Amino acid sequence: MLTNVMLRDTMELSKGASMGEKVKYSVGTIDEYSVEWNRATGSAYPFQTTQSSLIDRNGTTAKVIRRLTPKESDLFDVGPMYRVEFSDGFITDAFEDELRA
Repeated sequence: MLTNVMLRDTMELSKGASMGEKVKYSVGTIDEYSVEWNRATGSAYPFQTTQSSLIDRNGTTAKVIRRLTPKESDLFDVGPMYRVEFSDGFITDAFEDELRA
């Protein structure tokens, strides 16, 4: 976990990247941290999870609303995450590997 580290321009960098593009974040004294985003905003993906509170949604489709910023998702520990919406309007956050390509 990163503590006392300032993340700069994370929202703008996150918004500007396209699917499969590597985004470099400046993190305190670390020069850059490269992240590859593999799910496209606006696209729908089959959802599969082991999280008990969401397991009833396995096999349904989740649409990517947006990428989560490093501050929202602890990007440096868990990797890319996304805000997703299901067909019934339920919105939650999903790990990239929960959105099957």
